[in-house]
Amino acid sequence: MNQVVGGGSTKLNGISSPSSLAAPKDIVFISQYRVGQWKDIPSFYDAEEIVCPSLTKFAKNHDLQIHVVGAYQDLERSLEEEKWFSSKFDGANWIFHRMNKETSSYHLISAADLVVTVDSTMGYEALALGRKVAFLTCRMLSWYPAIEPEWNELILKFVPDAADRKEVKEIPNRFGAAKMFAETGFFWSNIKSIDEFDRVLNNVYSASPQEWERDSGWIRDQLMVHDYGNTKIRAYVESVLADSLESS
Repeated sequence: MNQVVGGGSTKLNGISSPSSLAAPKDIVFISQYRVGQWKDIPSFYDAEEIVCPSLTKFAKNHDLQIHVVGAYQDLERSLEEEKWFSSKFDGANWIFHRMNKETSSYHLISAADLVVTVDSTMGYEALALGRKVAFLTCRMLSWYPAIEPEWNELILKFVPDAADRKEVKEIPNRFGAAKMFAETGFFWSNIKSIDEFDRVLNNVYSASPQEWERDSGWIRDQLMVHDYGNTKIRAYVESVLADSLESS
């Protein structure tokens, strides 16, 4: 029998609601650290070099604590990840949370007053759950084999002149990826700017539930939908199986 492993939004759809077993958190920052990646793509973490200090300043100004959602369960890699963030959040009141089970990250984002991400897919999942999310999408992507499918899709979207595509070595991983949103919005900015980050963080943190729904809901539903129980994919699979049985 084949084993089915939930990933991405299929895993998200196993979370019943934004309510959380975790204690409330001021700010939850989603880690995108991957052990060894800085050796393969040195420029990948240029975004964190400005985002993390900006978030530190914002948290200190508002007397808030930062909770970092770790990416690893095993102790060795988690310790390396925590050590890496210790320099990025130097001077901040911050706590690192090692992933202790597959759903622990979701409990953390569900408990957050403010979720902050550069361009993690979990940021979009938090948005789908109705959480307040600040997207500081200033990362530049360089081509490497592992991201070739995504790279080709982004190149087609952002570089319309086919003659120039082979010359492109780096492209911005803009908010909404292939969706064409403006460079800046109420809760995001593609611009690497401390002033822009302050604007987005203040917008999102101070927004009332009604303001947040008004300014994010119409965009949220274009990007990712929370479908508890994976009812849509289950219905599709069941219809395919039913057609297969009828044809045989």
